[in-house]
Amino acid sequence: MCRLKCVWHSAMLIVLLLGGLTTSASAQSSKLKLNYVPGDNTLAVVMWDGWSEPDPQSTNRTEKLLAEQSLRDFFGDLKKEVDRSVATQVQRLGGEEINVIASTVPLLFHAALTHPTTLIVEEQGNGTNPISVALVIDAGKDIGQLSEAANKLLLKTTPKEGPFRAIEESLNGGKFLRPERAESGGLIRVGSYGSYFIVTVGEELTSTLMKRLDQKKPAAFVDQALKDLPVSRAQMLVHARVDRLIDLAKKNMPEIG
Repeated sequence: MCRLKCVWHSAMLIVLLLGGLTTSASAQSSKLKLNYVPGDNTLAVVMWDGWSEPDPQSTNRTEKLLAEQSLRDFFGDLKKEVDRSVATQVQRLGGEEINVIASTVPLLFHAALTHPTTLIVEEQGNGTNPISVALVIDAGKDIGQLSEAANKLLLKTTPKEGPFRAIEESLNGGKFLRPERAESGGLIRVGSYGSYFIVTVGEELTSTLMKRLDQKKPAAFVDQALKDLPVSRAQMLVHARVDRLIDLAKKNMPEIG
């Protein structure tokens, strides 16, 4: 119980420190592609359209800098060094589970970085678990490969028997893996819905999220946050609704009320 309370306090502190922060970078579109993932109950959101090859002819100075061959060579060498280090650790530790982690986790991170992605923290009105969390990646044609990697990782790293073993679940046209019994922090689902790769923590959020993906209607606060950006085109948005976060923190952490 104490551990869960500490986790909750830490999570709220991190989000509050991010509160009010709205950032952006230039891009190729006038609005973010997954701007309809947050809803009215969303407390904080991080979204981006995915990083692609920088254009050396771009009028944006940051993108032009990233297109410099020397900088691209540096990052290429850095990636190779990281890959070598991972391979060394895998060889040292051994075991099938370690091999699966090493082969799937980089793929999942790469998918999140290169495809439109949104991460939200949302109030769910549950006294025990007052917040829920979701990650959505529009993986496009890569959804099959991404889902296969995630399933492989989950099935290899979760118990084979018992209440927390991974089971398959069909939900409103989506296919998910989830524990047979929910953890104390909330029910975790990992799966796909159309071209969307979805991870949710929270019992009700998955179905709510799928409705938003169908309706594609941005919440009013997201529209306003994008309008308030000091750039005409946005590639990334980090936004927190500070007043809502403070109210929720007071309700769940009376000592700061």
